[in-house]
Amino acid sequence: MKRIAVALATPLLLVALAGCGGGGLSEDEQEAADSLAETLNQGNTDEAKAFGDCAGTKIVEEVGLETLKEDGLINEDNEVETPDEEQKVSEETAEGMATAILDCNDWDAQATNIKADENLDASDEQIDEFVDCMKAIDEEDYRQFLIRQFSNNEHGDEEAAEKANTELTECQQGLVAS
Repeated sequence: MKRIAVALATPLLLVALAGCGGGGLSEDEQEAADSLAETLNQGNTDEAKAFGDCAGTKIVEEVGLETLKEDGLINEDNEVETPDEEQKVSEETAEGMATAILDCNDWDAQATNIKADENLDASDEQIDEFVDCMKAIDEEDYRQFLIRQFSNNEHGDEEAAEKANTELTECQQGLVAS
């Protein structure tokens, strides 16, 4: 699961935060969604919790509990399983996870979450510029970047992912160049 947390946090919690609807999950699916939410909650704000809840639920809805288990991301106790570094997930899982992340995306909430990070030495203006830069990245390119991250570069459009990665790096440069 480290790969999932790293990909979602790279760089500086790139994934924006928002609330999402849920419901309709079985008890086992809800346990898995809750475990994913806990793993994905990368901050101490309401926005971070909302993102974790949304993404955890959406991943289970998009991918399905059995596929998450087959790919080794959820164990038999419906808890997040830490895959080894070389593990590759199915294309279905990578695509579903990317879709979930983008569906839970809210750049304004992301700005709030980043501003609440006490470990980041950046002004509100720098953070707003970073988020504006992130908003300008093509969503499909970013989706392909996430698919490649989640699948250990096995699936997704390499060219689009590289384009998004270059733009992500440029956005990050503006944030750390203070």
